[in-house]
This record gives sequence, structure tokens and C-alpha cells, in this order.
Amino acid sequence: MNKASFEQLLKLAHRRAIDGKGGLAASIAKMCLDARADLTDEELRLTFDILRKLIDKVEVQIRRYIADYLADRRDVPEDLLVFLANDVVNVAYPVLVRSVQISDELMLDVIRSHGRGHQMAITKRPELSARVVDALIDTGDREVLIQVLRSPGANFSADSMAKSVIRSISEEELCEPILNRDGIGAGVAKTMYAWVGAALRAHIETNFDIDGAVLEDAVSVAINRIQEEQGGGVEWADQGGRGHAQRLIGAAESGGESGFQLAIAILAGVSQQEVRAAVNRDGVLSMALACRAFDMSLEQFHGLLERCKGGRVMDDMAQSGELAKVNAFFKALDLSGARLVFSNWLGASSTATKH
Repeated sequence: MNKASFEQLLKLAHRRAIDGKGGLAASIAKMCLDARADLTDEELRLTFDILRKLIDKVEVQIRRYIADYLADRRDVPEDLLVFLANDVVNVAYPVLVRSVQISDELMLDVIRSHGRGHQMAITKRPELSARVVDALIDTGDREVLIQVLRSPGANFSADSMAKSVIRSISEEELCEPILNRDGIGAGVAKTMYAWVGAALRAHIETNFDIDGAVLEDAVSVAINRIQEEQGGGVEWADQGGRGHAQRLIGAAESGGESGFQLAIAILAGVSQQEVRAAVNRDGVLSMALACRAFDMSLEQFHGLLERCKGGRVMDDMAQSGELAKVNAFFKALDLSGARLVFSNWLGASSTATKH
């Protein structure tokens, strides 16, 4: 572009800016910022200066057109980039998704200042730092979290993944994207086995060595720490470190299913109604999980199940094949995972009861 034509463009830019029309802004973006445009440093500076003056005077469609041009550049002035990133989502989208100039600090500001649209755009970036992932998770938006979990370039801290795993207890939609992320260890999969649906249990059995899983990875440690900080309130063992399995069995022997539930209510500091809601949440599987949480053996669970449900029900379950499925579920449960999910179930039951 020669000097004369550039000066004419500047004059026209000034007149059109006064008229409040945006056609020229788009023309400048197309002519001057095209990859083939051979501008001097001064001409490029003037081009960006024109865009600064016009950008807030033109309609959304033109601003989006300009944002598309600028999203792939590496020399956009910071103030112009900040303006576009904080514009309406239709304008901000290409910049938030593609611009390599967007800093973590700018993304954090956008996440905190705007809603789901801007946040979802950021989840589509090819790479997200742990700081940005933390901020996206802290929004509490389930759809945003699902998209972050599906992003192969999202870098999760151990705490962020632990929070996501704990949320998946009550938000089933999170389970599948968590378990399909690269790097999820067998320990986490074994923990989640306690609450995922049948299809994902089959996925875990096929893709993870849960028989040999050891809960030593950073996410599993974070899960246990966060759960302790939240405070489940359940007394899993007495002061001597002994479990309460035999106490629960004795309660069932004397009081049946009601006695079993009352004993748990005392240990958890909640009402019997809340325990009943948790134990009956998923039929016999819920009872199996509760018994595993209190560190019962399979034989002890069978004895308690017979006292609570009766011998005839046990026979029917054995003949139908249901008992074999319950046994397989019980044996696959991790103690830590069972305690995590059961304490969360009790908390959910408590919240539901109050409302």
C-alpha cells in the first residue's frame, strides 16, 4: 500500500467514524491486516489506531468480522485485544478460542466477569493451564466443567480433578468424561466404581486393573483430603480404631432393617429417615455399599442382608442371578470410595429432608 492511498484511507476513516458507519472498519481489517498486506511499522500502528477509534462505534457483525481477522495475529495491541475478549460472546469467541496472545490473566478476568458463553469459548482452546482450569471449575457450571473434562489440552491440578470426581457422585453426567480422560489412574476408577452406572462399571472393568488398584496417586490423595476437610461426620471406627461392622450386625439381629438403619444414624449423627433414604437409594446395591463403607466382609454382608430382607428374599435373589451381581459389585468396591459416596449420599438425604 503506497503512502498516498494510505493517507486517503485515513481521511475516509475519519469521515466514516463521524458518520457512525462500520463498513470502513471491516475494509481496513481486510485490506491492511490481511497476511499479504505489506505495511510499514508506522502504517500498521495507524491501522490499529483507526480500529481502536472505530471498534466501539460499529455494529456487532462488523466487530465479529474484525475479531476473526485479529484472532490469528500475534501483534494486536493489548487494549484492543482486551476490548474484543470482553465484548459480547459472538465477537469475543474467535479471540478467546484462537488468539495466542490471550494471557492467563486476561482469561481469568473474562471467566470471572462473564457468563457461560465466554467460559465455554475458553474451554475450546487447544491448551488450558491448571490456573485457568481451576477458575472454570470454580464457576460451578456443570456444562462448563463437562467441556473442560472433554478437552485433551486441559491441565487439571490434583485438587481440581478431585473436586470433579466428588461432584460426579451427585452429577452423573460428569462420570463418563472423567473416566475417558487420559491419565486417569486405576485408583480413581476403582473409587468411582462405587457410584457409576452399569455401563461405566463395565468400562472400568475392561479398561482398568481395579483388582490391583492402589490409592496412592495425587488425585486419590486429594479426594481423601478434600472429603476430610468437608467433614462427612460419619464415625467409621471407634476410638481404638476398630470398625463398627459387628455393631451393625448386632443391631440387625435385634431390630432387623430398622435396627441396622438406626445404628448407622447414631454413628453418622443424622436421622433414621436420612439413613433410610441413602440405604434404599439403589436397592440392595445401596445396602451393599453401606456395609462395605463400614468395612464388612462379604460373608458379614450376606448375614446382615438375610436378617434385614429375610431368607426367602435371599433365595429369590440367588435364583434370579441378582445376588451374583450384588456380590461382584461388593467385591469390586474400594473402601475409600464406598465411604466417600455413602457420606455424600447421607449429606444429600439431609439436604432433601430439610427442603
